Amino acid sequence: MIRSISILVIAFELHAADVALLRKAGARVEAFQDQFQAVTCTERLVQTKLGENGKAIIRKESAFDYLVVFQVKDGDLAVDESRVLRGKPEKAGDQALLATSGFSTLLLIFHPLYRDDFRFIPQGPDPLTKLERVRFEHIHGKRSPSVLELRGRNYPIDWQGTAWIDEASGNIARIDAGIESPMDDVGLKKLETDVRYAPVHFASAPDFSSWLPQTAIIEAGTVHQHWRNEHQFTQYRQFAVDTSSETEAPKQQ
Repeated sequence: MIRSISILVIAFELHAADVALLRKAGARVEAFQDQFQAVTCTERLVQTKLGENGKAIIRKESAFDYLVVFQVKDGDLAVDESRVLRGKPEKAGDQALLATSGFSTLLLIFHPLYRDDFRFIPQGPDPLTKLERVRFEHIHGKRSPSVLELRGRNYPIDWQGTAWIDEASGNIARIDAGIESPMDDVGLKKLETDVRYAPVHFASAPDFSSWLPQTAIIEAGTVHQHWRNEHQFTQYRQFAVDTSSETEAPKQQ
């Protein structure tokens, strides 16, 4: 059975120290929710199983037509992903690979619906990017921010990490996160992810940009196995609806 990690719901707690920044980020994430499900893109996925020396022993590349739909269920924001395979994937031992999904929407930790499940600690501006850094830690016992799907069961995942946020706009440029401690009950020793976002421009609105996922890198490991998945999101396209129609005069009998 292919191991699978899916992000379903993410949440946070608001700290007074950076209320203004977190409110801006929350507003941008609400906008992201509408913008991301109004587009489709190409997702390229590289799944790799690594040996003890860090070298790839199995590698598989795939490409998909990708889109996301958000739904509010019982007060939670659920993410439904659609992937349609493009072409034929490389043959590889699927049983040995890791399936990962939902990481493109990791910034939902800043959505206002879930502001009470994380602690937020401002870290000041990054000296290189000048973006504000905010550390986040899941509060134990609060609603599960995400789950590991394994053998038909869901296991809660507690994230901790850092987000890089533009102070002026509230746009989130990067999220680097990992599990707080090993999940020994399922044998997961390591789970880390690095997700990057950037502005995307569309011909229909050249002066407006949507901040959308660019890459998501996930590394996971057990005592004996190590995986690395790389998701790349490109060729964003807006949905278009053609409402034109033609009519003909009735023919004379």
